[in-house]
Amino acid sequence: WRAYGVDGVILFSDILTPLPAMGLDFNVTEGGQIEIDPVTTRDNFERRMLNTSFDPAKKLPFVADTLKILSEELRGRGVTLLGFIG
Repeated sequence: WRAYGVDGVILFSDILTPLPAMGLDFNVTEGGQIEIDPVTTRDNFERRMLNTSFDPAKKLPFVADTLKILSEELRGRGVTLLGFIG
């Protein structure tokens, strides 16, 4: 961002990042295919969520750490930080 003098920085995270912390494990094959046990019913969803405590600060600390580092780096420089997952 410094080299180009931009007024915004975008932090992109893959949509799969929070899934293991939510009790939804997946596998990425060598060919890049994603294998996941889909949530197909409300009952299935509730069983997974009730058996897993979702604590982002504990299970995904690197996300908050990265946002903190970027925020501190950009503070007072007129640069906006935009983060999204998709």
